[in-house]
Amino acid sequence: MSQKYFVFAVILVLVAANVFTGFLYFQTKADFSRVQSDLSRNNRENKALVFMNLLIDKVLRNEGEVSFDDRLLLENSVREIGNTAILDEWSRFSNSQTGDEAQAAMKNLLSLLAKNIKN
Repeated sequence: MSQKYFVFAVILVLVAANVFTGFLYFQTKADFSRVQSDLSRNNRENKALVFMNLLIDKVLRNEGEVSFDDRLLLENSVREIGNTAILDEWSRFSNSQTGDEAQAAMKNLLSLLAKNIKN
């Protein structure tokens, strides 16, 4: 009779250990998903920040015309962000015909970048 209780107790302990291990697995999986999401968001924010710094240094602080290499660097950097709204506003800026159009597009672009970094 005591052997049956011992086997029952061992089985009960093993089932409890499996349930606990399963709980820890799903909790760890949820934490991992959250960390992956945070890392992805941080990468997008960093890419937007890099582009914004390049934009300020290469366009706003530049006295003359922006060189081809700098334009290529800016274009590649804005594409790395992966945000279509920012890319569209960049296209509006780079294709603007007048100073007023360029100024309005630059304001919108900087605003979008700031929102992307903030969120």
